[in-house]
Amino acid sequence: MSENTTMAEQAAAFTTVAGLASRYPELPAAYICIHSSFVCQPEVNVQAQSFSDLEAWREALGGDVMRVGCYPLDRGAALQFSVDLDGVTVKVYAVDRLVSEIEVAA
Repeated sequence: MSENTTMAEQAAAFTTVAGLASRYPELPAAYICIHSSFVCQPEVNVQAQSFSDLEAWREALGGDVMRVGCYPLDRGAALQFSVDLDGVTVKVYAVDRLVSEIEVAA
């Protein structure tokens, strides 16, 4: 891969995204970014809109529930998992606020 990544070098990631849309048309819509640089292979980053959307993506892609990372934030958390699809890493994450015990009781 050259220092200036080309569209041709990202083709596998675009093919992966097109395949996801074809195989899983009912998955919740998400913000999808194809990322690559001269130091790594192209990857697909998927920002799900909620934790439940992330779970739908995890189930569809066969992500291991035990490999979902949880990262605390000031007023919520981020969940993330990744899978390898045909040699392309697909990272799915969501950022959402956590519900407090008081809100649950209400």
